Amino acid sequence: MVTRTLYIVLLIASLSYLAAPAAADSLEDDRFSLSLGVFFTDRDTEARFDSSLGDGTDTDLETDLGLDSSDSVFRVDGYFRFSERHRADFSVFDLSRNASIQIVKDIQWGDTLYAIDTVVKTENDLSIYKAAYTYSFLNREDGYLGATFGIYVADWKTSLQEENTGSAEVGELTAPLPVIGLRGEYALSDRWSFRASGEFFFIE
Repeated sequence: MVTRTLYIVLLIASLSYLAAPAAADSLEDDRFSLSLGVFFTDRDTEARFDSSLGDGTDTDLETDLGLDSSDSVFRVDGYFRFSERHRADFSVFDLSRNASIQIVKDIQWGDTLYAIDTVVKTENDLSIYKAAYTYSFLNREDGYLGATFGIYVADWKTSLQEENTGSAEVGELTAPLPVIGLRGEYALSDRWSFRASGEFFFIE
């Protein structure tokens, strides 16, 4: 794949309700957590897969190949708190998409030239795995604020297939992405709490 720098900012916020009132020290006693959910993304992706001769077409995956820019994403999150201020976080989420469209320009993808008006099926598979450490520098009875440091591993594959002939070209990449961020929680009442996190990661 041609060298690109990709910057991603991930912002997540949630409002949680407890069926029973929480104890005052529930945050300290909350040693382990596992959650399943869906969140919504808005993406604008440009990629290029050079041929063996070094030429390729800058391709907007949403505009040129018809991939959805906004969709819902399955996600698994969890953490293990091994002391009052220190915890390990992990998460897995899948950002895969696919589409079929009649392209409106020539696209050189790998060693195959997809000519204008060709019907091209695109599969964009992207899975991201995160392992991180969070240090809670601000701890209170009603919440905390912490800094996160860690790494994402991105497993990315994009294939273009001409529907009439079945010929396909696949570009793929597996790479680590360093991540930094902030996360926190605030108890609004005995039953309601607000959680939020912001993370920044990049790949070149």
